[in-house]
Amino acid sequence: MTESLLSLFEYRFYESEIRPQKDAAISKANQTLRPQHQQQQQKMAGSLSSSSTGLVNPAEYASLAAKNQSSESAQNIQDLYCEVCKKKFTNDATFSAHKKSEKHKKAVRASKGPSARSSNVLLNVAEEQSTVISRALASMEKAQTLKQKDPAVAATVLWNIAQDIARYRDDAVTKSALEGVLECMQVMDRDPSLRGTKGTSTFWSPRSLLKTTLDCTMAIARIEINANRTAAASRYEAGLCQFLGIDQKVFDSLANARDVSTLAKQAVQMVESIPRRFTKDEDIDQAVSAMKEVAGALVVCADGKAGSTSAWRGVATYFIVHAFAQFKGRSDTAYAVVLCIADVLRYFDMEHLAHDCAGLIIAYHIGQPDSKIHIAAAIVESISSNDVLRARDLIDAYNLQTNELWSVYIAKFIERTIEADANWMHTDALGEWQKVKLSTDIPSKDIATLVDAMLQQKLSTYA
Repeated sequence: MTESLLSLFEYRFYESEIRPQKDAAISKANQTLRPQHQQQQQKMAGSLSSSSTGLVNPAEYASLAAKNQSSESAQNIQDLYCEVCKKKFTNDATFSAHKKSEKHKKAVRASKGPSARSSNVLLNVAEEQSTVISRALASMEKAQTLKQKDPAVAATVLWNIAQDIARYRDDAVTKSALEGVLECMQVMDRDPSLRGTKGTSTFWSPRSLLKTTLDCTMAIARIEINANRTAAASRYEAGLCQFLGIDQKVFDSLANARDVSTLAKQAVQMVESIPRRFTKDEDIDQAVSAMKEVAGALVVCADGKAGSTSAWRGVATYFIVHAFAQFKGRSDTAYAVVLCIADVLRYFDMEHLAHDCAGLIIAYHIGQPDSKIHIAAAIVESISSNDVLRARDLIDAYNLQTNELWSVYIAKFIERTIEADANWMHTDALGEWQKVKLSTDIPSKDIATLVDAMLQQKLSTYA
């Protein structure tokens, strides 16, 4: 796909704003198209005269030539007048020298204001858009008649039309073409003999059929998300389930889970049961990108409502991405997704569940460079918010894998907090922590800073 079509035919990771990305890509596309259009216009103007647009009678050619000769001298005199500088010249040599002068060039630049240039550019783009769309509509009408008899050709034509029209932001025509492609895909899926001749440009292999079906579905969803988020969310889900081979009911069951541990376990089971093997790197990349986009889009469709169905479906999809990336050996991607899940849960004001994501980091990503900082932050924040049982579960899971002085101290602090040991809090807690800080066993100054802040908050009541 060309760079100018990235606004619609590219996987996106949704965060907040969608339209600005689209506008930027379309603006870049128009800048690419304008020089080509202007060059075409100049070529037409140089190769066609007004008389050549119609047929000239040979019997009239002689009189036409005579008229041109008789007016030639008068035309030459008129040609030796500079309209910009308002000056007359007596011969070609002086007129030619004048046109090369800096004074004339400066006057020409001044005469061409920005508004005039902008108007010409907009006019050229509008004319080109009208021409392209007119041709596309004519081609679509022909392709519609082929959808049942020759869907391979019809799908190729409609797919190319969708890409051409997308750059002009004509969503209605683009969507119509994409829906036509999906109809052709369904026909070819039912009857493999209609997939075209192998080796030709219109042949659709099972792999290309599946990938293009996903591309079309995602592109339509990107159009719909600005106008009808409910429809877009449904399309995103259906497209992803079809691409992965996941049963919609299984996905619904996952989306109904409401805790991190259950979501993680069910997502692993779902990924292990996916019928497609995804052995090629490009297929794995496409699957990961698609899942990320669907997850982000579903979160956007929730409109900030934490309890909405769309919100939990988005969270569930992120867990599928994590399980899939982990299953395919993409540990860095999986780790980044866990951090993203925590951010999404915080966005929906579910801090306690965001802290539970540290459990995933402990289980799967303890070797990541900054993993201990995120784990410590989740534990400390849980203690600070009086969620000590969650903090204890996390520190116990962490200490099963590594026994560091700082984590042992935090475990002791949690137990003393649960036991309400005011004497230890008042006399020994701070002193013991200062000894731990002097050791080389703390993996990061960030962890020390986090614990310092937590102690200052918690021990202030015992001062």
